[in-house]
Amino acid sequence: MESNKRPRYYDASDGEDDVADVGRDDAPSAENAGMEQLLNSAEDVDEVDAASVRAMASSLKKALKSNQKMRMKHADDPAQFVDSEVELDECLTRMHAIASAPEHYHVLVDAGGVPALVECLRHDNTDIIIEAIDLVKELTDPDLVEDASEALALVEAFTGSQGLEVLVDNMRRLDESQPEDEAAIHDSLAIMENLMEARPSVAAEIAKRTTLLGWLLSRVKRAKEFNQNTLYASEILSILLMQGGVTAEALAKLDGMDALLVGAAAFRKLDPQSAEQGELCANVFNCLCSALNADSANKQVFCDAEGVELMLFVLRERAAFARKYVVRVLSFAMDRSAASCQKSVEAGGLKFLFPVFMATGSHKHYSKAEVKAEAEHAISLVASLMTLIPATDRSHQRLLAKFSEQSFEKTDRLMELFETYTLRLRAFETDAEDPDEIYLNRIDAGLFVLQQLCMLMVPLLACAPIRGHIFELLNQNAHNLLLSDAKAVLAEYAENVGDALPASEREAERAKVQSLAQQMAALLPAEPAAADADATEMTE
Repeated sequence: MESNKRPRYYDASDGEDDVADVGRDDAPSAENAGMEQLLNSAEDVDEVDAASVRAMASSLKKALKSNQKMRMKHADDPAQFVDSEVELDECLTRMHAIASAPEHYHVLVDAGGVPALVECLRHDNTDIIIEAIDLVKELTDPDLVEDASEALALVEAFTGSQGLEVLVDNMRRLDESQPEDEAAIHDSLAIMENLMEARPSVAAEIAKRTTLLGWLLSRVKRAKEFNQNTLYASEILSILLMQGGVTAEALAKLDGMDALLVGAAAFRKLDPQSAEQGELCANVFNCLCSALNADSANKQVFCDAEGVELMLFVLRERAAFARKYVVRVLSFAMDRSAASCQKSVEAGGLKFLFPVFMATGSHKHYSKAEVKAEAEHAISLVASLMTLIPATDRSHQRLLAKFSEQSFEKTDRLMELFETYTLRLRAFETDAEDPDEIYLNRIDAGLFVLQQLCMLMVPLLACAPIRGHIFELLNQNAHNLLLSDAKAVLAEYAENVGDALPASEREAERAKVQSLAQQMAALLPAEPAAADADATEMTE
């Protein structure tokens, strides 16, 4: 197997010299040319079978033990243990071949090779650490492991040998100003990603057992200082936060929401100078969404830390690249958060939010899919505003005024969307037979958006002028749309609401939807004949 590892060199020509920094400053000399040849020959393994894997694991353990012994015996004389260090490096080099035979990973585990590999990650010589990191990255590369089960034994052994903790400790120990150390940090992040892909529950272990989350937040907080490791850190943080649960709780303990808002603030006016910097921006805002969606406590921190105001500031900048992520963040922030809803109105957000609801805002930097996604998040956001701010509150009256102004243009937009999504769901077909699967397929087809539209409609129907206009639109509709359609949507939603929420929040959300469904049902006797009467009453 041809190895892509970086060569490393030792210079022990002077017995009084320390071990040179491998691969950094010293070029290969004539005296270690034979050593380089030996290293290269060690990479050429004709066939990898169980016996050869067992032999390589045994060689690694012996080389490690010998090196540790020589280091303890000759701690003040590096020349005495340099040969054992070369031998250890050779063993790590040779083991790259095992990545070509993942079906034998269990042999490596059974032979005790993984704890020895983790010990190499603890080595005093940074270059041995870097070589070990390179090897672990290759062994865990999902592109080389066709059967995920083959990697599980390796993952279990690595995490069980404190591999996660040692990796993170090294990320703080390595000197990122050195190119090889910088690359090793990148490779360490790749290992974390590989492990989580092989076994997603590793994410919770990372959050509980290591300080990686804090390290990642510190990098994202300095988003302006762009480099490849900051970009990768934002990707790993996004993966971790999407898992919710333990990672969301750990984020709250680390004041992570503040760090994410600082990172997001870097893009309030800054347009990315490259596609990769644009990816960093997207990752930071995705992290915000995941954190808000995972834990209600994060919503309150977001609100208290002026996160709503920051998002509205970015939304005001029509040409800002980050603008296309703001509505999604706000929809998560306002979901089940009356405080954030109230704050958005008080901060003058309606003049920025309703153009998005009306699909009249700027779409510079947007893809077609992003335009669609923003429109759907805007629906959810406005539904939260209407249903969470009390009807007696002045802010609620301001919202109602928005749906009445300009000849009810925003109410027209609501009913246009109601028609679009109702007809889409009527035409929806699926081959699924399981009721839960059918429901999830309908959610993907637009049912969630329709549910938000129906929730939004209820408080509007409580306002006589708007109710009259809605009845008028229903009477004119050619597709036989009725309020009973909306009532049925809400009744079904109440039965399925919030399964992923904590029990207390789930019951509160279900009670809210049931109340809205009952309010909608109370209006049904007036439909459709009473529509004309309501319209007449409104004009008198």
